[in-house]
Amino acid sequence: MILGILQLVFYGVSIWISQKAKPLGNMPYRWGVYVGMISAWMSLVLIVSSVIGLIGGHWVGASALLVDALLAALSSFGILRRRRFGVVALGFAYLLLILIGPYLAPMPDRPFLLVVTGQTPSITALARQAISFPWVVSLSFTAAYLVCTFVYFKNRWEWMQPANSA
Repeated sequence: MILGILQLVFYGVSIWISQKAKPLGNMPYRWGVYVGMISAWMSLVLIVSSVIGLIGGHWVGASALLVDALLAALSSFGILRRRRFGVVALGFAYLLLILIGPYLAPMPDRPFLLVVTGQTPSITALARQAISFPWVVSLSFTAAYLVCTFVYFKNRWEWMQPANSA
């Protein structure tokens, strides 16, 4: 309950702050600030999930979550600093999250955190999951979000600073 309230507060604050974002070149950067803040929130959730996984002895799964958390934190930092490497890191973070997605499940006692399941799903189980309605809807929304986000950053790429500039 408390984590749910914190999430609502964080999303509300993220939207409020992103409305005040300075433009990038001659284009608004509100969505960029929002994506950067959401990536920070995602990295926090993934870090907590990976620490709990490491404590539980799930080294491989927790390590995958930790790598994804570091990519999400790097993307957040880069996007909020208006750097190109942030967009690239965001792509890798979501790619890794999609690749390990079939192995993730909500923690039983902490539903906002993730745990890597101990067993590898069979091909038939993955196929059954892939054609299930919730998974198709989730993947559709994720794909739409990623396409819109990367088109947004593509249109602002020339005004974003490369990683080696000051």
